[in-house]
Amino acid sequence: MRARSSLNRVALRPSYLAREQARREARERPFPPPIPLLCPAEKALRDAVVAAPEADKLRLVYADWLERNGEPGRAQFIRIQLQLEHCADEAEAESLHEREREFLRKHGASWQAELEPWGVKDGRFRRGFVEEVTLTGRAFVSLSDGLFALAPIRRVRLIAVAPFMDEVARVPQLTHLAALDLADNQIGDAGLKALLSSEHLHELTELNLRGNWLAPESIGRFGACPLLAHLTHLDVSDNPIGPDSVSHLITPSALPSLRWVKLNGARLTDLGVERLAKAPVIASWRGLRLAGNDIGPDGIRALAVSPYPEGLTALHLRFNPIGPDGARALSASSALRSLHELDIGYTGLGDAGAEVLARWAVLSSLRDCSLAGNNIGDPGATALAGGSAFACLRRLDLTSNRIGDAGALALLRSPHLGQLRELVLTSNFVSDLGVQALCAAPRLAGLRSLSLAWNRLGDVGACALAGSAAVANLRSLDLCGNDIGLRGARALASSPHLSSLRRLVLSENPRLWDSAIAPLRERFGRALIVDSDYK
Repeated sequence: MRARSSLNRVALRPSYLAREQARREARERPFPPPIPLLCPAEKALRDAVVAAPEADKLRLVYADWLERNGEPGRAQFIRIQLQLEHCADEAEAESLHEREREFLRKHGASWQAELEPWGVKDGRFRRGFVEEVTLTGRAFVSLSDGLFALAPIRRVRLIAVAPFMDEVARVPQLTHLAALDLADNQIGDAGLKALLSSEHLHELTELNLRGNWLAPESIGRFGACPLLAHLTHLDVSDNPIGPDSVSHLITPSALPSLRWVKLNGARLTDLGVERLAKAPVIASWRGLRLAGNDIGPDGIRALAVSPYPEGLTALHLRFNPIGPDGARALSASSALRSLHELDIGYTGLGDAGAEVLARWAVLSSLRDCSLAGNNIGDPGATALAGGSAFACLRRLDLTSNRIGDAGALALLRSPHLGQLRELVLTSNFVSDLGVQALCAAPRLAGLRSLSLAWNRLGDVGACALAGSAAVANLRSLDLCGNDIGLRGARALASSPHLSSLRRLVLSENPRLWDSAIAPLRERFGRALIVDSDYK
């Protein structure tokens, strides 16, 4: 009867439907919740932090007030995060991070609960306060006034924002932001045009526009926006930019402060890289990501012979058909001597390419290298171990290769890898016998993180690791996807050498039943990750 009466009202008065739609939209529209009540002293201190988000002293003053007024844990957390911002000592930073994680585990949800009514999806703390949030486009437009009065928010990720880009551009709280993330919103050229017409972007230093259906001509709009003069980080990955639009990014007057550029999956091809390599402006760039752009040896050769990339500290070339010829061209470069991070995973290097890279003399400053998915076997791994190019390497990722016991052993016996702290051998062919040999290798004791996931380990390998004093410094051990059972689990649980572990992954071991997991859970607690943790 109710439905029939509603239909009768619509038939007699067509405006009834319009009014119902308006009422429905009003109910769904977020209204600003009330501002949390604070005592005058705390409100004044909080307002001071919000007004001057870069001033650490104001945060310390607030921490002192919290400690005097019954919140010592919150005060200590603020001080810990402020210490982390300036901590250069690795051991001290690790200890601070551990304390930070413990505070967040216990109190993180309650400390940011006051922001939940304002539509905050994922708040992240920095320097003691929530500085990074995720919001819907509707919430950002409707609730920014109150939200930005509660916390010194500097970084915002917007989702479901495409229909609201005109309104977003007019929100004055954009002036508070150092970073704006609009990734995967399909805002298109119209959305980008609306954003760049905003009068409130002058503090922005980071802009993420990945996956937004931006046409090649859209890139030209950056040069027409003088408010982006301070932009240092730009991500336009996964947009069909093409080689011709690269010229808009390398015009000297377009984005003068740009330092970190992501162009992954931008359809650049060799031609686009050749144009980048000829641009003097890239001499000021510090990071360049070019993954998945169909770049071959010719593009790598153009980059290698260019004198301009000498300031690059990070170069990502993953998922490009470079091959051994590209590796040879790359290793001939003398301009890339400042690299700290190099990712050339899934580029078809093979053993020949690995041998070439091992002889690259200018890589003395390299700290992080990914060679994942390159069909590197024991000969290639042995060549890497014997090359002095990796003397300062801290992290080496060799995921999804075909390295066996001999190659893994060569790496951990290398006289050149004394600085190595993280070794990733996921999805290779290391066996129990190999692990037994690794436990006697001199470099194992220096590692803080080791991944042997998806290899050929069983109980013998797990027992060898558990009984080796060389694993005493490990903070993370990944043994996922092997064949470890009850015997191996008991050995790990009773090991006197694994007291430093903060993460032990044993998921996808089919013989690891509940009876085997129980002693592990008792020993490692939250550090243990097994199949049931994913359910």
